[in-house]
Amino acid sequence: MLDGAVAVEACNSKREKCIDAARTLFEYTERIPDDPAVVSVALQTSPWRFYGPDMRVLSVDDMASSIRPHLKNEAKRVRLLGSWTGVAAEADARSLAEQVSRALDGVPVEGMDGFVWVSAKGGVRTTHQAFTMRNGSGPYVVREGDEVMVALAASWYVGMGEPSGEQVAAEDFVLAGRAWDVFGLCPEKALASFEKGAAMGSGIGAYNAAMMRLELGGKDNQQTAIALLSRGSQLGDGKSEEKLRALRREK
Repeated sequence: MLDGAVAVEACNSKREKCIDAARTLFEYTERIPDDPAVVSVALQTSPWRFYGPDMRVLSVDDMASSIRPHLKNEAKRVRLLGSWTGVAAEADARSLAEQVSRALDGVPVEGMDGFVWVSAKGGVRTTHQAFTMRNGSGPYVVREGDEVMVALAASWYVGMGEPSGEQVAAEDFVLAGRAWDVFGLCPEKALASFEKGAAMGSGIGAYNAAMMRLELGGKDNQQTAIALLSRGSQLGDGKSEEKLRALRREK
């Protein structure tokens, strides 16, 4: 699935006009050609899961529920513009696109087969590199007109390292967790970061970690997930409370 390396062209703010990659990505996705027969969804993803704009893990059912109302008119199929959504994470698993299609009762769903890049004209392509080379460790910025690597736009902040320093906050670990998942393709480190975020007071960190524990399965992981959801609920996270109640009803 992964092979080789890809270099992300640097923008030197001392010599060039550089634009924030995340903001640029939003503008570029608005230019993706519209097709009334297709529901297009652009978001941060890994081969295992979806992320909302607030960095919360979204389940397949969450995605299907958000898409379903848009299928009532002309739309007949779905396009998931998220990295790796068309590739099964394991040999015996279904891709996220296949899972959403099943949740939508067989509506055709197209996913992406690698890391997604979006161009200034709204063009979309994918790469499959094992290593992404980038000069510098500061914000991911691009020259006007340069294409944007979607996963990197969400991940430059942590530099794939452990958040540290006197000003480190719970949200930093949530950012790190998402980065490890969508850019590093390492769910183990993502889970560890989310759990640190939960310990520091992030309800979303607690929820994300709980969802990952439930995906892993087994009694111990379920007990840990319940503890994490209880933590999220105590922190005022409504989704954690909702999921906790659902698990208790299932027992």
